Amino acid sequence: MKKAVFLQDFNRLKASIKIRHKQKNFVKTKIEQMFGNITNLAEVYNTDISIEKLQKFNQKGRAL
Repeated sequence: MKKAVFLQDFNRLKASIKIRHKQKNFVKTKIEQMFGNITNLAEVYNTDISIEKLQKFNQKGRAL
C-alpha cells in the first residue's frame, strides 16, 4: 500500500513539473510575440520605443 501511494505522489510531482515547464514556455512565447508586435508598430509609425524601470509597481503573477 505504501508503494502505491509513493508512486501516485511521484507521478503527481512529475506531472506538475511538466505543467510548470509548459507554463513558462507559454509566458515567454507570449511576451516575445507582444514585443514583436510593439516593434513592428514602431517601425510602421516611425517612432521610438522607450523602456523604463517599473520597480515601483508590484509584480503580478509568478516570476520566471
